[in-house]
Amino acid sequence: MMKRLTIIITCILLAGGLCSCNGKYDDSALWEEIDKINSRIDKMNDDIGALQMLVDAMQTGKQVVDVVDTGTGYKIIFSDGSNIILNHGRDGEQGAAAPVVGVKEKDGVYYWTLTADGKTDFIKDTSGNPLPVTGKTPAIAVDSENYWTIDGERIPDSNGGFIKATGKDGDSFIEDIDSTADNEVTITLTSGEIIRLTKFKEVAFSFDRTSVVLGYGQSARITVTQSGVKYTSISKPDGWKAKLTDDRLLVTAPARPNDYAEQSGTISVVAVGETATVVASLEVSADPNVSGGGAGDSDLHNW
Repeated sequence: MMKRLTIIITCILLAGGLCSCNGKYDDSALWEEIDKINSRIDKMNDDIGALQMLVDAMQTGKQVVDVVDTGTGYKIIFSDGSNIILNHGRDGEQGAAAPVVGVKEKDGVYYWTLTADGKTDFIKDTSGNPLPVTGKTPAIAVDSENYWTIDGERIPDSNGGFIKATGKDGDSFIEDIDSTADNEVTITLTSGEIIRLTKFKEVAFSFDRTSVVLGYGQSARITVTQSGVKYTSISKPDGWKAKLTDDRLLVTAPARPNDYAEQSGTISVVAVGETATVVASLEVSADPNVSGGGAGDSDLHNW
């Protein structure tokens, strides 16, 4: 729990130097500093929550629909409708900046880290073991004597003491976000750790027509439009042939009427992608009266 009231009282007791010549305290600077600290605490804990969601999204395979620059950071929108807000960091002013919580992968497991006073270490539980991201969420706060704490423990500095809380901003846990690749979004943390999220690929597969009538032994090339397809399977009436390339489906009617060939039916293509499965259908029929014009002369040829 953030002991903000205690912080305020402590700061007021230390503010004896902030007085005017008429004996009244000028506490405006004090309250401004308190507001900055409280705002920083809120942002840091929001960032921790966002970072936990980010690791969860990577491990559960959530796919990114869009990355939006908000001006103060990035909004990552996922295919399930959820989103994460990642805020830009600002370089700390001169003096001790706020600590930064991050994550680091070790033996396939992501653990919480803390960067403070230029040093990065794993955050540990009460038994001294690194704290996994899937477990308890660490909480940043300030104690009654105005020191930064994490889960109630003061954060040490490089001089054997502890880091005092100020309103100065620290860095964001985000170093860079690259969404220019076709298949993934790469997020580089300030710790050097890289999180890769898969981009959502819409699955589409369609023919340029819904039906075709051919003479016996006649073929037609059907234009295909597709995207995000990993593999396909084709079903067809007995006696018919169907061959799929990237942008064409070559359909051929039976060579002649016979007991083993169907005069009409449906050719279906099941297109499977990472995000969905699409089925496209083409109604086909063989007509002995058709010769050269049933599917358009430019699309017809003999098998």
